[in-house]
Formats: sequence, structure tokens, C-alpha cells
Amino acid sequence: MKHKRILLSILLLAALTSVWAKEVRNLQSDENIQITQEPKDDYINYTVITGDNVYSIARKYKTTVDEIYRLNPDAKNGIKAGQVIKIPKTNVQTSTSYIEYTVKKGETLYSISRVNETTVETICSLNPQAKDGLKKGMVLKIPKKRIKSAGDNPITPVKIESKNPKPTFIEHKVKKGETIYSLCKTYNISAESLLTYNPDIENKGLKTGSKVRIPNNLSSETNALGADGIIQNPRYIKANDPIKIGIIFPFLDKKSTVQKEKLIEYYEGFLLAVKKMKEVGVDAEIYTFDTGIEKDTKRLKNILETSEVNNLHLVIGGTSQAQIDMLTDFSQKTGIRYVIPFGVKKNMLQNSPNVFQITTSHSDLFNDITKEFVNKFRLDNIIFVTEQGSNMNRNDFVSALKKVLDSENIAYKDLKTGDKIVEDMKSAMDKNKNNVLIPTSSSEVTLRKITGVLDLVPNGTTITLFGYPEWQTYLGQTSQLHKYNTYIYSSFYLNEGDPVVKEVMDEYKKWYNKNIALSFPRFAFLGYDAGLFFISNLNKYKNKFDKDISQISSPTLQTSIHFYEEKEGSGYQNIGFYFVNFKKDGTIEKIDYK
Repeated sequence: MKHKRILLSILLLAALTSVWAKEVRNLQSDENIQITQEPKDDYINYTVITGDNVYSIARKYKTTVDEIYRLNPDAKNGIKAGQVIKIPKTNVQTSTSYIEYTVKKGETLYSISRVNETTVETICSLNPQAKDGLKKGMVLKIPKKRIKSAGDNPITPVKIESKNPKPTFIEHKVKKGETIYSLCKTYNISAESLLTYNPDIENKGLKTGSKVRIPNNLSSETNALGADGIIQNPRYIKANDPIKIGIIFPFLDKKSTVQKEKLIEYYEGFLLAVKKMKEVGVDAEIYTFDTGIEKDTKRLKNILETSEVNNLHLVIGGTSQAQIDMLTDFSQKTGIRYVIPFGVKKNMLQNSPNVFQITTSHSDLFNDITKEFVNKFRLDNIIFVTEQGSNMNRNDFVSALKKVLDSENIAYKDLKTGDKIVEDMKSAMDKNKNNVLIPTSSSEVTLRKITGVLDLVPNGTTITLFGYPEWQTYLGQTSQLHKYNTYIYSSFYLNEGDPVVKEVMDEYKKWYNKNIALSFPRFAFLGYDAGLFFISNLNKYKNKFDKDISQISSPTLQTSIHFYEEKEGSGYQNIGFYFVNFKKDGTIEKIDYK
């Protein structure tokens, strides 16, 4: 594989994005997969069991996720144990078109796979006899080449030059009957890797008594298979190997669950983290894959069958539930770590030991957030404020917090705004304590009205506002947040006054000739933080990464990342969050919790 400069890759991304956008209308469907639909009422009832997801059920009954959603529209919102869903009675039928290929003198499995744009593994699965070696005149089944379309060449490796020593090798003397396939299985390497270190094999083939080079840092460890064929141990990282990461998104889909512009920005931020790692000598290879139209998972399925993906250490991607289900299943079967970059239901992690959920709903963190609130403000005068006519959209958090306060026997007051709100506010205040006010709504209107009332409270009363993630987006209220020593909780916070943040924003403008889009959260920094965390820590901890995950952290800029394994055999949920303090002196303190 040729070394590529990061600059070239970044410029190519911008160019390819423009080309992809022009050609998206030319995307072709995979003609090799044919779906036979049954009559609407021809189905069986299936009772969901613990650990099921729509994709695993679809695989079990040889149907499709879309068919299950068609019969069970509510399943798009998730399924749970005990729920009864409809499954098509007749299995989805698939037929694959093949050509017959006659082996020529001197050809190898690898050379045939390259000519026919397939993989050695695919050829051997269709032609078991090929595992024992090829002979001139042998006839093989080879999948027909697919019609190429925009994005059909989605692999963009970004090679980061390493300061680590090059791998050393052992010599293997070829025995009679050995093949490229058998050697790859014996040493747990891909055909591509074997041919990289032994280019003569492609032209001359394997000969009995000849010697081939095998990297001597390959581990003999194997992944342990658990129930249902799920690999429990993550993909092993060899001592001197670069960290191999794949980014898999529907970059071209205008109707994707996540806007394509945000996906591109995520990727651009990720590349800046790669550049940062290069500067400190980290060796990494980044592969980028475009899945085409999000709803059509056939292209994703084809991508996951490639040798490039199957040699990765970690995959980041998926925007729809169907894509996430497929990538989770892939991770379960291969042991390749999978990062879900955006929101997803927590139960996805129950039986997925190598899956990392990086974005967690704030409601899943309420237990930890409320406990930290109590630790910080237990001696203060706590007042909940309900502003008349507000949407009271934070009753879920308020209820969770009151429950913890009650369990700790900590007193609090409830105050409703009205005609006498100023007098009522003064009465509720305690001049001898810090007064912590918590609105029951996160709206900007409520925040503005409550701070307006507080402006009328006499000087000398110590006041702290405690509020919500949305408050950081109300730029017109920033001065008021500082005035009342405000704290907010949030999984994301970007302090644009931080010199490191400014440096990254300047770097982004330099490389991409545009500013980072204003959003909450900012997708370029989501990508940057994910890249920084996983590349740096996989490089540092190698195969101890997963075992020590609860102790691992990184100096991320926007996302609090602290992973937690709820139980053995489950995936890892990010339980990190911030308390952000807008201090009276105009500075901001970001306290990182886990």
C-alpha cells in the first residue's frame, strides 16, 4: 500500500464530495439480490426475547429489516422482550449470478480475485476445492462484476507515517499441498498482506520448498466465541501494526437521518485528529466508505464483505437503525470494535461486547448527574421555579432530582411565578446561604423571565442558577448566565475561548477553506474528539484498551468521553458529562465527570 500524504487525502475529500454530489442520481441498485415479497397477510407471529433486535430477527428468519418494518411500523421505534411482531412466512429468496472462470497457468487465488474484483475468501466459499490449490484448466464459480456507480470505489486510505520500527519476519518453507489460502489461515493474515510482503507469489505462485516471509509479531491468540456465535474478545492489535480504522457513512444521501453536510464535517474533524496524531508519531490507516442511499443496506452489506473492512481494528459509522443493526451484527461476528457515533437506544449494547456507544441520552445519565448535584449543593438553599405558561419540559430531570434530594433528606422549595413573584422570590431566599434556583423549563423565554425577576432581588443575596444543555445555545443570555454564577449539565460543551479550541478552528479553516458550521453539538468536533480518543488510546494501550477502558480518558474538546461496561459481555456506554460553570468574572470552568 502506498503512503499517502494527509494533505492529498483532505483535498481529495473536498473534490470527491463535489463529484459524488453530481453523480448521486446515477447510483445503481445491486441487481444480484432479488426479494420476493409475500401477500400482506401471509405471516407468522413472533414473540421477541431479551437480546433480540430487528436485524438479528431478520437474519434468523431470512427476511429483511424493511419487510419487518413494513409489517410492524411501530418496530421502527424499537422492540422489547415480550412484544409480538409479524414475520413473513416465506423466506427472502436470493440468487447470485456467477460466471465460470477457467484457471490459467501460473494464476493464483489472489490474482484471480483481483482480476474479478472479489476476494480470496469469497472464491473459496464458492469453490471449496480451491482451498487445496489451483490447477490449470480448473473451472471456478466467480460472482459477476457489479455495475459500478458513484461511490463504488469508496476506500480512501490515509497512511500516517510512523516513527515505530518496521515489522520483522519469519521465514516459512512451503510444504507440498500448501496454498495462499491455507497459509493465510495458518498465520491469521489476509491474502493481501501475504502478497504485500511476497510480491513474487502473484506472478509465480507458491512452489513447494520456496520460502515466504511472514511478520513475526502476529499473535496466536484467537477470539473466544460466546453464545449465538458472538465473538467475545475484540480484534487483536499486533505489536507494530498501524491502527486501522474505517469510517462508514452515507455521505451522498440527501435524505439521511443525519445531514450529509454534517457527516462530511464529522469526517473532516476526524482527519484533523489524525493529523494531530501524526505529529506525535502515531501510525494509523484510515479507510473511508460511502454506503450510498441510507435506506438501501445492500451496499453496506457488500462493503462489510471486503477484505479491507475485515482487516480493521475499529469501525465508526451508521446513521439509521438498520445500518446500526447491521454494523453491530458485523462486530459480533468478527470481533472488530464498532463505535456508534450518534444517538441510539441503550439496549443495543446488551449482547454486543465490542460495541461503543459514544452519544448517550441525557436522561440515561440523570442518576449520575443528580448525585453530583447533591454532592455539590447539598448545603445550599434549593428552589425549584415553575414559570406560569411555560412548557415545563424538564419535569423528567426535576422529578429525578427531587427523588434523590428526598432520599438524602435534603430540603427544597417549590416556587410558582405569579403577580407577586418578586415578593415570593425574596421570601424563598435565604440570606445566609447560597440560593440555587432550578427552572422546570429549559426554554429561553423562561430563562429570560426568571433572570428578569432575579434582577429585582436586593444585592447581598447569593444566587446560583442551575440549568440545562440548551442554555449554552442562547447566546443572547450569556451575560445573564455569568451574572448569576450559572451551572449547566451537558455531555457536550465547546469553550471557544480555549486556546486549543481556537487552534483547531483555525486549522479547520486553513485546510477546508471554510468555518466550522454553528450547531449544537458541532460535528467537526464530534469527529475530532472521537479520532483523538480512539486513535491515541488504541495506539497507547493496544490490547489492554478494552480491559482498561473504564480508566482511559483523553483531553477531548467538546465531548466528555468515559466508557463503562454495565455487565460482562455487554457493550460500552459513554457515561461522561460536564458541569459547566459560567463564573461571575466572565470565565468558564468545565468540570468533567464520569
